[in-house]
Amino acid sequence: MEAAIDLRTDDLSREIANRIRDDESVLELGCDGSLCKELLSRGEMSYIGVMESEESFKQVLEDIEETRDLMLFQRNFMSYGVFNLAEISDVIVLSDVLDRRPHDDIFLVQLPEKKRVIFTVSRQRDPERERWFGSVDNVVDRYREFFDTLHVVSFGEGWFLCEGQT
Repeated sequence: MEAAIDLRTDDLSREIANRIRDDESVLELGCDGSLCKELLSRGEMSYIGVMESEESFKQVLEDIEETRDLMLFQRNFMSYGVFNLAEISDVIVLSDVLDRRPHDDIFLVQLPEKKRVIFTVSRQRDPERERWFGSVDNVVDRYREFFDTLHVVSFGEGWFLCEGQT
């Protein structure tokens, strides 16, 4: 049975932020600045954002007015340093990352154990994506082996919002 959140897609960052406690440190892979801004609006936080493209990195730096207390990087998600950052973070957020990777399974097995992971995957066909998902069951079937627990909800017309424990 498919649960649905009745919110617009542009509220996705707010919904993710609502799942993160103020005392949790966050590593976001696929940072576009929206989750960072949402978390910053709450006050002080421990946040690390990683973008793969230089263009995204420059855009985030332009969009976020105050970056002195943030750690923002541009680097390949599969690099060794990213998985070191995952070790020291309470929550790992994968924003629009997994369904764009041909080998999302290789990526997921490298995440540290006992970490909370929040991620999004698309429910719409898109030539820039390696895969898309038609139902909650499709998402669960693809990712359940990588998580001890996995909760998936439909979000708006375009996304599935997922939360699991490695």
